[in-house]
Amino acid sequence: MEAGILQLISRKSFIFLALYEFLGTFIALLSVNCAQNNSAVVGVGFFIAATLTGRVSGGHFNGAVTIAVYIIEGRWCKNLFVAFFVIVVDILAAFTAMAVALAMLGVNGTFTLLPPQTKQLVDFGDIITVLFEETLFTWILVTSILFVKYRNVTATSDGMLSNLTVGLAIYVTVSMSGPITGGALNPTFGLALISTDIIAKGYYPEKTAPVIPEFLISYTIGPILGGILAGLMLILTQKIAPLLEEEVPAYEEDIDQYDDEEELIAHIATEPAHKTSRPVSINSADQRNYTVQQTQPKNSQKKKRIQGVTSLQAKDYLFTH
Repeated sequence: MEAGILQLISRKSFIFLALYEFLGTFIALLSVNCAQNNSAVVGVGFFIAATLTGRVSGGHFNGAVTIAVYIIEGRWCKNLFVAFFVIVVDILAAFTAMAVALAMLGVNGTFTLLPPQTKQLVDFGDIITVLFEETLFTWILVTSILFVKYRNVTATSDGMLSNLTVGLAIYVTVSMSGPITGGALNPTFGLALISTDIIAKGYYPEKTAPVIPEFLISYTIGPILGGILAGLMLILTQKIAPLLEEEVPAYEEDIDQYDDEEELIAHIATEPAHKTSRPVSINSADQRNYTVQQTQPKNSQKKKRIQGVTSLQAKDYLFTH
């Protein structure tokens, strides 16, 4: 759908998309389980996942990000299947990561997604409170990711720096939300974590961590709402801050500072093309007249106004040789 997502409707393209998105989501959720509530480890885990897979798949790993991108792109019918496909792949990868985490860490070693100091019995107010809190923190996180992903609003085009920014955003938002909600910020992870706990509690009575199925609503609907708000915010930003370059300014220079025509010609030859002005003349010591003119490219007068989202085709990332 957006830069990095394969747009060639072919079996080979979707295989690559599924493979890389699956690996990235798997690494990200496995890092959550192994981090032992260390938000720095979670941020680095996402950084590694995005660095390894983001250039091919777009590196969503989060249903809220996929929904936000789908809203931004606006091609509702064309991108519906791709968005659904990415979400399904992420869910499969999340449950696979939970299965591996259970095998490695045991039923009491995996990450338990619950608000700290939660009572065994919760009411409707608790569920709604966590839902709104998850919406807020997910909106902050997904907005940060989108403003890195889209080239017409991002502050940098460096891929490694973009991935680092995403990792830092995850570290900050998890640190903020963890003591309040537990810090899901991802409907895919929320679904996998709580569903796995419900299943594990049924098969393994020795599981001591509390399991509250009602919070499944908070940790799925809340992040989805946050993703929708983040997508709408990026659309608004694109409308009020389009990329528009000013006209190339006229350039004039005092040529009396040059002693002879050879020095002047050498100087003009090294100047950027946009610093072109009207023809200039110089009188040398023997009173000969010289005229030097540099031609300004026709298409450099004004840059085209860029609106909407800049999307790249799959061939920009794969099948280039």
